[in-house]
Amino acid sequence: MLSFEDAAIKTLIEDHRRALNAINIANGWGCGPIVDNFSGLQGVFFWLLGKKDRTPGAYPRDPGDGTDGATNEYFHPIVRIRKNNLNFTPASLQGYSVEKLDGSTGWKWVKRGVNAVPEYVMSPEKKMSVAYEEGETVKYRIQESLSRLLCPTSILVDIDNDNRINGIDGSSAE
Repeated sequence: MLSFEDAAIKTLIEDHRRALNAINIANGWGCGPIVDNFSGLQGVFFWLLGKKDRTPGAYPRDPGDGTDGATNEYFHPIVRIRKNNLNFTPASLQGYSVEKLDGSTGWKWVKRGVNAVPEYVMSPEKKMSVAYEEGETVKYRIQESLSRLLCPTSILVDIDNDNRINGIDGSSAE
């Protein structure tokens, strides 16, 4: 398991809290401005190198053989929230609709002609390892995942309720 430094996590969480307060959007998690790395002179350079938009659900299982299959890709819930709150529609989302299916399938992103892409489940069971100093000794503890720590409580409650209703525990990715 990858471990993170406690002080860095605390700084990241505080910076994130300040950023959420600054945008002043109700339930604004993931709704701040996006810095476009492909603008200006740097952007021209990347376009010349052949920048391509992502194509979720349309990647071959094994690059080079042209076959389709499970790629283990997911949409993060933050994309759905951004799409709903800001009408977020980058080129990679064109043609996608979000469906909440019956049973234990949760949210899926569906587009004609490509494999449906499931939404990542931010399960409480998913944890991270954090390194901290106690005296001159480095110790480790397991705590809630960074995705859950950064998500505002009101949104997290909604996501968890959706998962409970659909019987999703996050232990299985598919």
